[in-house]
Amino acid sequence: MTAVANSGSRIIDLATPVWCWARLRRATEGTLSYRSARGAASLAVGYTLTDRQIVIPIAAYDGRAHLAIDTEVTLGLTGHDEDGLRWVVRASGIAGLAIASSGSTGLAACRQSHPAHGAPSPANEALLLPIARLRGFYETSLHTNDDADVLDDDNPG
Repeated sequence: MTAVANSGSRIIDLATPVWCWARLRRATEGTLSYRSARGAASLAVGYTLTDRQIVIPIAAYDGRAHLAIDTEVTLGLTGHDEDGLRWVVRASGIAGLAIASSGSTGLAACRQSHPAHGAPSPANEALLLPIARLRGFYETSLHTNDDADVLDDDNPG
């Protein structure tokens, strides 16, 4: 891992692929971003992870989500660990379309767990995002508790 200094008492560590996959598996919602002929777009979406691809249910009439088909998209996740330190994961690839009648197991699983973007009912379609690039980072404290104890011992009262 590579650490990058941050202003303040935190540093940024680049995450390993294993760490990124673990965060993707734990989360179920993220922000889908892409650029189309109409410009940049970002959508809050629910998703399911199947094998090495992300399945995002969409409504058949959701034009904004359909603009992402055959386009490079990025699913972004952000969160905080138990110490309040921020982490980010981004998964990118070319989005495809799956239709419920095609027998997609990913879409079937996703229909049970998430409503479609832009519709209150189960999705008949989904964006399929095979992950081509996966990256992430997280903040860590510059000083550990052990360092704080040493500083306290060196500077009593």
